[in-house]
Amino acid sequence: MARMRSIKPEYWADEDLAIMPRDARLLYIGLWNLADEHGRLRGDPRYVKGQLFPYDDDLPPAAVDTLLNTLAAAGKVVRYRNGGGRYLF
Repeated sequence: MARMRSIKPEYWADEDLAIMPRDARLLYIGLWNLADEHGRLRGDPRYVKGQLFPYDDDLPPAAVDTLLNTLAAAGKVVRYRNGGGRYLF
């Protein structure tokens, strides 16, 4: 279930995020709403796309997958599998 989260003002000045595409930065914020109290969430790009960008037809699940890889490469999320499912931390 989605949760209420706050964005600290420092987020906008984060130099690690500043070099990422705008969609990756927005995705990162959205992931906070989907994560449970331990920071875990379903990591299937189709699920993430459906939850965060349901009306954005120009952003297919494959593009979300690429954005998740961008965030993972920067150390902002960890992608993992468990029991055949894809997850994020």
